[in-house]
This record gives sequence, structure tokens and C-alpha cells, in this order.
Amino acid sequence: MIDLPYLYKSNKISSSNKILLVLPDIFGFNSVNIELFDELSVLTRYKTFGLNYFYQITNSSVDLDPETQIQEAIKLMQEFKGEDFIEILNNSVDVLKKEFTDLVEIVVCGFCFGGRLALLSATNTNVNKIVSFYGAGVHKPDFYANQSVGQVLENGSRFLKYQEFLCFYGGQDQSITPQEREVTFELLLAQSKSFREIVYPNVGHAFFNKGRSNFAPEVYDDAVSNLVSFLN
Repeated sequence: MIDLPYLYKSNKISSSNKILLVLPDIFGFNSVNIELFDELSVLTRYKTFGLNYFYQITNSSVDLDPETQIQEAIKLMQEFKGEDFIEILNNSVDVLKKEFTDLVEIVVCGFCFGGRLALLSATNTNVNKIVSFYGAGVHKPDFYANQSVGQVLENGSRFLKYQEFLCFYGGQDQSITPQEREVTFELLLAQSKSFREIVYPNVGHAFFNKGRSNFAPEVYDDAVSNLVSFLN
């Protein structure tokens, strides 16, 4: 039985031989993100786990309020490096594979900073599919092994050719420019097994996250439909 402080296990779905590993935004295991993990489990019918990746540098669970603890969350994000993520990701994947020996698929799905990390998770060849919701900072230099995540993807033909990607963006998201999206698009289209980008022109950052000020119910159902279609 998995009992790790940095892994939240949703109890909604238990019979699947596929795992969805969710990387939340920088606010960690707050109530909004816990609800997101559970909802994604119901929507996808996958065994679903949330990964509290900041545990790697804090050695404690992170549960922050997006209204009152923004600076604390940003400080953790600025301290966190790709190497920290890869270590806790690899540990988590190893634990999950050992616990569930009948696994046929591991999907990583990330939001915001977690969306950037989701793309970096491609370096783990046990990951089959990757979903990035408004993954900001993909081309930030010196994040992992003296490279940006984009550079890692550019040089990743040995693993990307086996992996499938889906990226969601809001057209009004000020944290990701159209130019950044275009570079990511070209990299993943050229290198990966398959890639699809979906841009909702009239919504901003965090449009999928219920409980956040930018939540956009007008596109939520369509995003869910595209997510489920990609997974199946």
C-alpha cells in the first residue's frame, strides 16, 4: 500500500491498470487541487495520484492559499530546479510500478508550473502520455542540466518518439507568449510520436482550475472532452 507524504491517492477509481499522475500548480495540496485530482480520476477513469513535488526541497507537505500565500509559492518555484523534479518523479514512478504490476500506461498531467514539469517528465521513458495545461516557463534557461525544458525536448529524440503530447493554452494568458507556444509546438511536432495543441482564444491562465478566479466554465466541457479523447 502506497503511503508517501508527497503522493495523494484519489479513492475515486481503483480498478484501472492505467495511472494518471497529476502535477498541480505551485500551491500544492490545497483543497482546490485535491478536488482537481479527484475530479480528474472520475473524468478519466484512471487511477489518479497527485504529486506534491516541492516536498523534494521542503521535506514537508505544501498546502498554500492562492489568494494569501502567492509569495511563498513563488519563492518555492524560484528555488526549485529540474533536477529536484526528476528525482521525485523517478521515485514516484518506481513506487507506482512496484505497487501496480499490471500497469499498461502512465500519463503525467500538469498545470502551470506543473505543466512545465509535465513536459520535462518526458525524460522518464516509463511515461507514455503527457498533458500540459498552460505550462509556463518552458524556455526559461538553466532549469535542468544547464538547459531549458525546451532545449531538453529539442534534444530528446531518443524518448520523445515514443511519447504522445497534448498542450492546452488560454489565448489571453499573459504568462505565455504566442512566440513561446510556437517554439514548443514546432519542437514537439517534430520530435514526438504525436502532438496536439489546443488554444482557447478568449480565456486566460488557470482556465481549467475550478475555484480559481480565471476558471472558464464556457470551455471546461470542451477541454474535458479533448482530454478524455486524447487518453483513450
